[in-house]
Amino acid sequence: MRIVKIGGSAISNKRKPFSIKFNVLSMIVDDIAQYVREKSTDLVLIHGGGSFGHPIVHECMSTTGIDPKCFSITSEAMIALNMIVVSELLSRGVNVVSIPPHTICEAVNDEFKCDMNIVKKYLDKGVMPILYGDVVLSKFNENFKVISGDVISWLLVRELNASTLIFVTDVDGLYTKDPKKYPDASFIRELNKSEIVNIALSSSEDVDVTGGMLSKLLLGIKLGISNVKVIIMNVDKRGKLFNALIGREIRGTIIWY
Repeated sequence: MRIVKIGGSAISNKRKPFSIKFNVLSMIVDDIAQYVREKSTDLVLIHGGGSFGHPIVHECMSTTGIDPKCFSITSEAMIALNMIVVSELLSRGVNVVSIPPHTICEAVNDEFKCDMNIVKKYLDKGVMPILYGDVVLSKFNENFKVISGDVISWLLVRELNASTLIFVTDVDGLYTKDPKKYPDASFIRELNKSEIVNIALSSSEDVDVTGGMLSKLLLGIKLGISNVKVIIMNVDKRGKLFNALIGREIRGTIIWY
């Protein structure tokens, strides 16, 4: 079983609301379609909010918080993005079903509980489920809470006993420095989860896994994930994601859990 999480920044420009990088999305769905057609339907896809969900939530958090109106508007925006991805997959002959997380997930204090049984049932029928970062009900305190695509990805890895989790981002992988700021940044080919923990504990500046990337990787450790190959990669040409899915070597960082 393989899980692919498409980062919102990979397929949209977060500085331009409701924008889509169709050139990148096209390469991603081409590779997924090839994998499903030639290899296996044991695949679940998740995508982030990108320029659709993030600007709305950011505005809400700076004013009213996530109230019923914000929930509804954010949910609509994420469904719109999801339908674009679904449509691209359908046009390539992939049997796919959208599963909105707000219908199966709930926030309970600082954790999320998701009923993944419906995901398993669609997989059994040869239909590829696609989920996304969303806003869901909160059992205590707040009315609603944001569940990221990263959280959903790790929960799916655990529930489905996935062997591989691929994070498609807008960078090639991990570097010794932020490659967007420092031209002399060196690429990191491979790490293990204990090295990620050490980086977090030491606040090391030797590896660029700060902020969102560090949180993304630590979450797998928090959930007790083991025996999983995690790949962080960029899709800058056709065939790259397909090769990663079938186990061929690509330019990307591998982290062993």
